[in-house]
This record gives sequence, structure tokens and C-alpha cells, in this order.
Amino acid sequence: MALMAGMRVQARALLRAWLPGAALGRTESAVSGGVGVRRFGSQRVLVEPDPAAGIAVMKFKNPPVNSLSLEFLTEFVISLEKLENDKTFRGVILTSDRPGVFSAGLDLREMCGRNPAHCAEYWKAVQELWLRLYLSNLVVIAAVNNKSILRKKERKKERKKERKKERKKERKKERSPGPWPVWLRG
Repeated sequence: MALMAGMRVQARALLRAWLPGAALGRTESAVSGGVGVRRFGSQRVLVEPDPAAGIAVMKFKNPPVNSLSLEFLTEFVISLEKLENDKTFRGVILTSDRPGVFSAGLDLREMCGRNPAHCAEYWKAVQELWLRLYLSNLVVIAAVNNKSILRKKERKKERKKERKKERKKERKKERSPGPWPVWLRG
């Protein structure tokens, strides 16, 4: 448990460093992409390193919903390897380049209607990514930048319960005899 608590503190410190104008040596030029920040990446993954803070931000750019296609997985692993090989980085923040969408998950079209060799290659790439993330010496933070579908459903249920209670109160008021007992009403 102590190890987990230590990781949480370290992760929070990394996340604070990612926010604009935060501590840990992050300068305004680094925030705005100025001098000293050399971005790298590919068509589907953009990496914005900040060596002064010791973190990098990996942004997913695989329209429309950042699904994990074979090309995306390959580019992701290559970018992560580059960061792991550079000893100036302590952590990486995974986020989306598109507002409102983090990732739809595995691209099922990669498995459907393809030959077995392609399916095997795709599944190998998926496993390589998960192992790379799990065994990484970097602190990995997922900054999910979309609204939770589950939370929306919970709110909808809460509103439905509230409306039901209100209707029940209204029906009870309509049926109630008022402030006087029935035998006194005459």
C-alpha cells in the first residue's frame, strides 16, 4: 500500500506539471510550444516532450474515435520506446487530440473478414502495447478528456427517481382530505 501511495503522489506531481503555468520547471515557452520543445510523432500519435519537467504528452490522432488500429498500435509503441530510451523523462501523459473523445478501444474491423495472418499480427501488436505499458519504467497517466457514459446514465436514473417522487407527492396531495379529519367534514 505504501508503494501505491508513493506512486499516487508521483503521478499527481506529474499531472500538475502538465497543467499550464504549473510548477516543476515548466516554462511558458514550453507550454505554448516555444523554444526547446521538439515535438515528434507520426500521423496518428503526436508527442510533446517537456524535458525540463521530465514528462511528455502523447496525443492520439486517429480519427474519428481514436480506435486502436494496427497502424496506430505500431506508432504508439514506437513513440513509447523513444520516450523510454530517453532517460530525461520520468513519465508520460496519454490524452486525445480531439476534444470529447479519448479512445473507442480495439478496432474490431482489424479482426473481421481478415486473413488469419493479419489477425495474428494485430493481436500480437495489442499484446505488445499492453506489455509495454505495464512494464514501462515511466509513470503512465491517462488524461481521459471525455464525458463518462456511465455517469450520464446514473444522472438520468437519478432524475427519473426524482420525477417519480414528485408525481407521487402530487397524487398524495390530491387524495388527501385536507387539514380536517374525514368525520368532521360533515
